[in-house]
Amino acid sequence: MSGIWKGTGIVPGSLYSTDYIRTLDVEKVVNNRFIGKLISEVNDGKGTRQDIAFSGLYENRHLNFTYGSILYTKEPPYGQWWDCRACNTTSLILISGDTILLTLTNINCGLTCDGETKYYKLLSGFDVATRQKIIAVFGKPETKKIADISTQKDNLPPVKKIITDSIKNQPGRVNTIIATYKVFSPEIKIMLYDNGEIDKDTVSVYYNGSKIVNRKLISTDAITYTVTASANNRLHEFILVAENLGDIPPNTAFMRIISGSDQYELFAKTNLEENAVIRIEYAGK
Repeated sequence: MSGIWKGTGIVPGSLYSTDYIRTLDVEKVVNNRFIGKLISEVNDGKGTRQDIAFSGLYENRHLNFTYGSILYTKEPPYGQWWDCRACNTTSLILISGDTILLTLTNINCGLTCDGETKYYKLLSGFDVATRQKIIAVFGKPETKKIADISTQKDNLPPVKKIITDSIKNQPGRVNTIIATYKVFSPEIKIMLYDNGEIDKDTVSVYYNGSKIVNRKLISTDAITYTVTASANNRLHEFILVAENLGDIPPNTAFMRIISGSDQYELFAKTNLEENAVIRIEYAGK
């Protein structure tokens, strides 16, 4: 557990930025307890950053974090850092390939705090004894065994439906509705980018059941598609399908939706069992 864990945080409802660079600096580990600091940064060129002390406990394959004092703050040019230290957290640990993944998620704590941070560490970065302990607890890398913990018992799962025959080459996958937006301008532009580091994520996109993007590599250059809504054509559904998991699973993409003065940004996460669905409802005349 000790050392530096690099990660990317996604907070879809944040008032300032939806994408954060996060670092878990675990400074000391004694038996099953650890302490350190969480560093959150915004890639805005302004040095926007906040450091928070934390302590933690590993028990019964559970990681529990308690956040303490704010050690350093550089406020953004507009807005401010929101205090999310009291939020409940879900922790997920899994081994994928030669990487151990640690995901921390805030839920039911408000739009400015709810989100997910995924941290990565290569198993090869641990000494042999530690690596053997990790594999013993979480299974061999190829099994992708999951230890899932939650501090809340009443979390509701995302709305899901079994994929229809309109996507014939993706049998057995599940569609998860991750966002529904209303727009008032008939022209709707969808722009799709890779989320953070370019790691060879490849996607297909379906629009109202028809494929509009076929196995394209997402990168810093936007994949752009524009549709026109009307009073007789109000519901516009986009399904994002992962064609691979890239170098760093899962397959993640940043999506920007522009319709007149309305603009939405979100991060979509997909894998080989589950697709991401974004619904846009035209509320104009």
